[in-house]
Amino acid sequence: MDEQLRRYFAIESLAITPKRPSNDPEQRAVNILKESTTQLEDGHYQTGLLWKEQQTKMPNNYENAMKRLITTEKKIDRDVELRNKYKEQMKALVNKGYAERAPLHRTENRTWYLPHFPVINAMKPGKIRVVHDAAAKTKGVSLNDHLLTGPDLLQSLPGVIMRFRQHPVAVSADISEMFMQIKIKPEDRDALRYLWRGDKRGNEKPTEYRMTSLIFGATSSPATSIYIKNFNAEKYRETEPEVYRAVIKNHYVDDYIQSFETEQKAIDIAQRVRDVHREARFELKQWTSNSKRLLTALNETSEQKKSIDLHTENSSERVLGLNWNSDRDELTFNLNLARLPHDIMNSERPTKRQVLKIVMSLFDPLGLASPVTTKAKQLLQEIWRRGTGWDDEIDQDLATQWNDWKSQLINLKNEKIPRCYLRYTDATTLQLHTFVDASETAYAAALYWRATDSRGHVSTSLIIAKSRVAPLKITSIPRLELQAAVMGTKMATTVIEEHDRKPNTKFYWTDSKTVLTWLKNGARSYKPFVAHRIAAIEENSTLNEWRWVPTKQNVADDATRNVPRNLDRWYNGPEFLQHESNDWPTENLSF
Repeated sequence: MDEQLRRYFAIESLAITPKRPSNDPEQRAVNILKESTTQLEDGHYQTGLLWKEQQTKMPNNYENAMKRLITTEKKIDRDVELRNKYKEQMKALVNKGYAERAPLHRTENRTWYLPHFPVINAMKPGKIRVVHDAAAKTKGVSLNDHLLTGPDLLQSLPGVIMRFRQHPVAVSADISEMFMQIKIKPEDRDALRYLWRGDKRGNEKPTEYRMTSLIFGATSSPATSIYIKNFNAEKYRETEPEVYRAVIKNHYVDDYIQSFETEQKAIDIAQRVRDVHREARFELKQWTSNSKRLLTALNETSEQKKSIDLHTENSSERVLGLNWNSDRDELTFNLNLARLPHDIMNSERPTKRQVLKIVMSLFDPLGLASPVTTKAKQLLQEIWRRGTGWDDEIDQDLATQWNDWKSQLINLKNEKIPRCYLRYTDATTLQLHTFVDASETAYAAALYWRATDSRGHVSTSLIIAKSRVAPLKITSIPRLELQAAVMGTKMATTVIEEHDRKPNTKFYWTDSKTVLTWLKNGARSYKPFVAHRIAAIEENSTLNEWRWVPTKQNVADDATRNVPRNLDRWYNGPEFLQHESNDWPTENLSF
């Protein structure tokens, strides 16, 4: 765990990286999907498991699966309500055609029995999910050990959310039971066997079933499901490109979120996205929008959810999350304080392990809470620097800082951020402003849109931010400022790529005259550390796009030092952006 933390605090960890090139295992997975995927007469797609090797030999794991069945039975038998709901779920698997009675004949070397257990989502009380444990091992191997992860087809979550913030009309829905709608070809189903005996116990022999659909828990399932979703939309790439892009670019696994310039366009696209999904037997449910007209057009007039989690996966594990309130069309921070141990909430000193667990559970994909989350990272690093044991309470001075931070975290629940950045339909010019800064303990970048409408009115909004704690090895502030500049230019490139509308101009702001001097002199003038980073900056920006800003007006400073009392400047950018460019800080590179 110490080594994981060392990597976490490494100076090169910018977290804005291009997707790695496809390797041989990825290509094999793609080939399997291409060769085995077919559409059945009823509309469902059928595909094969992504086997690492064509001739797989799996050990007999029946006894281990039986032991796990008994463990699951004991667990559900202690709770009558859980037992009844689990039985209903197991029965539904067969009734819905997601599973079937296994035949007497078993596929040689490819028969595997999946342990299963209930998973309860704390965010959805009373709802359970049956999960098949594809990671369970027998003789040192599991089903997942024999499967490929598959190609990385997942859209960038920050990108999906940023596009969701582009336009005035917003819509959200999710594909109901997406995995289960995708069928596994019969010759692979024996690898998905499981045991179940209902109310029988003792020496009663269980009945053997096997899944006919993708399972939760298999390492290959996410990539397979996204491939099928995308494959089904492929036929509309040329004839309906906007619908095609909505399916490809504005889904995060089974969640669909998108924004539109007008209600009519939202209606047209959303209806077609629903139709395209239905062709594959995918059904979009839980429609939510800030447009009642859209919901009426979709015949979704029943009571809708007012607040949508933008957590996606593992939302119950998050202390801090992001919500969309469709009535007010605002983003808010969701605090799941139940995740915090009772003694920590009552000002007791936490242990190093507890601090780590909480810091790692802060979900802020756009960095909107960076001034608060950075402080937690800095505290964690200082705890690690002091060599505190994992289960030892932190020092009293750090506990005082921890309690201050906890109050700042709780105050986030009062923050309300407009979902829509700007009214693009009124904007005649659009600028992208990137601010970068560093302190002894952290470096950060914050990016803002600045739009001007036909009447000259200016609107600004935080797009995305990112902060990193300084490395454990002492590094000079100018070098950290340079790191921040690298991070800012990479983020700006990502922002431009992920948005539909592109900025007319870009500006980069730093309060470091040293960094500006390095940029002016160019990469060839310096030793490798500085030279390599200047070269990276030059790949994504030009010298005349860089400006100097006084420290007090550098909004990125809010994410590197003490948490500001008021976050209004953080969300809206420095006050000078509201004025004409003639009134902006004017010092240039001639010093």
